[in-house]
Amino acid sequence: MQDKILALVPSDFALGFKLTGIDTEPCAFPEEAKAYLSRELTQSQYSIVIIDEEFLLSFEERFNKKIQESTKPLVMAIPLKKTFQVQLKPKDYFLKMVQDAIGYEIRIR
Repeated sequence: MQDKILALVPSDFALGFKLTGIDTEPCAFPEEAKAYLSRELTQSQYSIVIIDEEFLLSFEERFNKKIQESTKPLVMAIPLKKTFQVQLKPKDYFLKMVQDAIGYEIRIR
């Protein structure tokens, strides 16, 4: 069985994720993303769900706890910014994403 990835992102980022070949659901509002994510947590059609960090931060604590306890799908919050105020090294950006998702720091040499 092939692992599947779903991206729940704002509409202006959806095309970029679709071009990578992963399933994408454009969401205009956090409530829309929450509805897709709730459905996915019960159906488990995807192995990984990528979600905009801003959506995740708007969810109530109880729902976020449910997301953190989920092992399938693994929910990864990614910070999607239209402009960067501080230049980040790609390595640091990736390390933060992985650490937030799995709770461990991975060192890349």
